[in-house]
Amino acid sequence: MEYWNTKLFLILNAASTADPWIVHFAFLLAQDLVYVGPVPVACLWIWGSLRRRGELVAVGGGLLLALAISTVISAFSYHPRPFMIGVGNALMPHNAETSFPSDHATFLWTLGLGLIATGAPRRWGALIVVLGALTAWARVYLGVHWPLDMLGSFVIACVCAAFAVTIRPIATARLAPSIERLYHWTIDTLRLLPAVFPRRGSSAE
Repeated sequence: MEYWNTKLFLILNAASTADPWIVHFAFLLAQDLVYVGPVPVACLWIWGSLRRRGELVAVGGGLLLALAISTVISAFSYHPRPFMIGVGNALMPHNAETSFPSDHATFLWTLGLGLIATGAPRRWGALIVVLGALTAWARVYLGVHWPLDMLGSFVIACVCAAFAVTIRPIATARLAPSIERLYHWTIDTLRLLPAVFPRRGSSAE
């Protein structure tokens, strides 16, 4: 497994003579897409259908599980990053810490697959899954992760998306109403513009 992991890494990893614009583009993908992923979810909560909010809460539960799994794995299983053992070219600064799994890819894929699995809605989930794939490629290309790290992240995301589907009835019936009340209290307390932050979502998906 390690042989093929290293072999694939060397194929995907940037050459020392890589074009600077490609490296810069990969750097943006590796660092910034993780902040783009939550934007559609926030928009769906604020302006989307009320009936979708339970599903969004369920996806949030899947994300919490993914974070817990990733934390436990990182605490009990150590795998050095490529640059820590002198393999390939590292073109992005990173702390010398365990590589498995990738937190960035795990977050985006859990979010995207969770939206697809719960149907909240699927087209945005597919977009976020693509963002996760681009992030995964960029972090391997820049030499801070192994391909196997990304495979592990995808497996974790699949498990947590299934978990989101499992807790969807509870999230819809019990958790979403409480979170919605907190949301309304927040926008009222902060006196946010009702035209921008309506107290009710639209009927659009």
